[in-house]
Amino acid sequence: MCAVLQLPRSTYYYEARIRDEQHDELSSLIVDIFQKSRQIYGQRKIKKALEKQGWSVSRRRISRIMKEQGLVSKYTVAQFKGQEPINDLLLRYRKVQNVPVTRGLLQGRSQKQDLFCDHQIGGT
Repeated sequence: MCAVLQLPRSTYYYEARIRDEQHDELSSLIVDIFQKSRQIYGQRKIKKALEKQGWSVSRRRISRIMKEQGLVSKYTVAQFKGQEPINDLLLRYRKVQNVPVTRGLLQGRSQKQDLFCDHQIGGT
């Protein structure tokens, strides 16, 4: 019969899974946990909270449900902080520590050596 209809046999035998009722209950639980955490918990902490309630759910499934519900943790939103040049970091470190800027930066010493040297190097 499949040959006449030009269908693969797997299509004939395929049974679509009925969406189980657990999905709706799990979805509401995830939303509830997320709201109680003041929108801070991500998939890992939600997984731990569900395990405490006796649910065994994968992180990927939790992530998928969170995406369906439009739930995004406050900490998930990346806050980009560009990296400053190393000399600016050294100068700021020395200002905070009230340490005079050494001549090592000017004499070609490595920044690593200069960072750990809190005294003035080489005379005036």
